[in-house]
Amino acid sequence: MPTINKKPKRQYTNKSQEAYRKRRKIYNTKRWQRMRDAKLMEQPLCIVCQLEGKTVLASQIHHLRTFTQEDDENKMNALAYDSNNLIPLCYHHHYCIHHSWLKGATTLEEIEQYTKAHLEEEEKEKDTSKKQLNNSYIF
Repeated sequence: MPTINKKPKRQYTNKSQEAYRKRRKIYNTKRWQRMRDAKLMEQPLCIVCQLEGKTVLASQIHHLRTFTQEDDENKMNALAYDSNNLIPLCYHHHYCIHHSWLKGATTLEEIEQYTKAHLEEEEKEKDTSKKQLNNSYIF
């Protein structure tokens, strides 16, 4: 009988498992779900898309400062349920905050700076590609 080469299961560290448990403990509560819905009703558009001049509905709420790093449960809850610590994002920009060009931004000011720099970089890339395209048609 042939064998199937399966990928090994991802090994999580105790630290990442603990952070996952903390997040689930908060996100599975009615309080969080009501707060999330209220924030999306209050601010229905992705703030990063707005900075880019786009109008896109937010589908996710992001904590600017993570609450999973807190050891004290009272501080953790205060940070998790602080509406000033929450921002509405579309799926794409929520991914960018965790894995891409917005990674590390923990304030609205930093998000604005990162977005401005990213837009300038994209504009430079467009200009460069236009010049290369124009030069390729010269005989």
